[in-house]
Formats: sequence, C-alpha cells, structure tokens
Amino acid sequence: MKHLHRITKISTTLFALSLALASNNAAASPAGASVRATVKDSQLIVIDLTPRDGKAAGYTLPASGQSSNASASLDMIGTVWDKRKDVPNLNGSNTYASVYHTGASVSASTGTWGLANTGIYADGDQLGNARATGSANQMIGVSVAAHTRLIYSGLAELSIDEWYQTGDNRTFSSAAINVGLNGTYQTLALQNGDFTGGYGTRTQDFSLFFDNNTDADRMIYMSFGTTASVDYYTTTPVPEPETYAMLGLGALVVGACARRRRRQARAL
Repeated sequence: MKHLHRITKISTTLFALSLALASNNAAASPAGASVRATVKDSQLIVIDLTPRDGKAAGYTLPASGQSSNASASLDMIGTVWDKRKDVPNLNGSNTYASVYHTGASVSASTGTWGLANTGIYADGDQLGNARATGSANQMIGVSVAAHTRLIYSGLAELSIDEWYQTGDNRTFSSAAINVGLNGTYQTLALQNGDFTGGYGTRTQDFSLFFDNNTDADRMIYMSFGTTASVDYYTTTPVPEPETYAMLGLGALVVGACARRRRRQARAL
C-alpha cells in the first residue's frame, strides 16, 4: 500500500505540473499592437502660369475657413473613455486629445498647418477585449491668386508593430492617411487583419496640385487627416503540445493506480 500511495503522489504532482504549464502558456508572451499615422514636412509651392503678364502668382491663408480637430477613445467592456478637441481657427495653435489607461494609450494631435499625428499603444494582456481609435484632421482654406499653380506636398508615414501571443487571441490594426486639395484626394493605408505577429512600415511622399487659370483669386480647401485603430480580442488559450503530453502521462499514472487498486481488492 505504501508503493500505491507513492504512485498516487506522483500522479498528483504530474497533474499539478501540467496545470501549471497550461497556466503559464496562457500568460506567456504579451499580445497587442503599436500603430502610428503621421503627416509631416508639408509645403506649398507656387508656380506662375503666366510669368510675362506682370501679375504676381501666390496664395494667402485667410483666418476664416480653417479648422482642426483631434479625438481619442478607448472602448473596453463596461467602460468607455472619449476625448475630443476642436479648434475653429488654427492661427498656429495646437490641437491635442489623449486617453491613458493601464496597458493602453491613444494620442492624436495637429500642429500648425500641415502636421498631424495619431498613435496607439495597446497591451492585450492588461486590456482584455478592447477597441482603441484615434484621429487628427485639418481643413484649411487657401486663396489662390490668378494664373497660379499651387502644389501641396508632404510626407506620410504609417507603421504597425504587433507582437505575438500563444493561443487564439487576435488583434486587428489599421492606420490611414487621407490628403485632399480642392476635391482631389490621395489615400495611404496599412492594415494587419487576422493576427499573425507581423508588422509593417510604409513611408511615401504625396503631391497634389491646383491650377487657377482664371483672372481672379480662387478660394479652395486643402485637408488632411490621420486615423488609427486597434481591436483586441481574447479567447481561451490553447495549451502547448508538451502540456497535452503531461496531462496524458498524468492520466496514465492515475489509470495504473486504479487498476492496481482493483487487483489488490480482488486478491483480498
């Protein structure tokens, strides 16, 4: 009976070890994402379409018709944080919105014209099921002089950095930049759908132009915006193969103990 008791203690130890392995696998590697979308190095270039007419080409930025906004939100089970800031007239002011929480941060900002940034950091181990979103936008009125070509150019940067976790957890991340000038738009997008542990970075110059071929000034609008989002979903983690092996070994030992007990009972 002492030998049987020893085997039973071994089986209990094996079961405890296998459960500990399963628990460690569930919390092993962190999961989440860092996402960023940025517009920078913006500039306006003037070209005189009729250089010999004696009239100067150019543009002005009137105080009216300029606006900026930034928003950030974090939506968790039972809890939502939202921040939004609107500025009706830029005048060189900054617009900033942010949300901070354990395991997550969302920030969005626009500076003087031509600068916008949105960034998200989300740690799935601390968030659980959650959605983080952010955006920064500007709308700017431009008065374009007669016989002027106006070129709006700049640099767009997108990045998604996701890190892996064992199990069935999933992250869905996206970053996008949209730039417009008088109804003509350019869009850059970067997306990581079903969670694969991959990452990506994309940098691209953009350029849009408008020709005022009339004899009078023309009022047009240029716009740009950055958006980013992260969706994180947790599910029951799947144990690793070695965990299954330990569970199986523990089950075999328990079965052997039961058979030995039955034989000893029949012998009595």
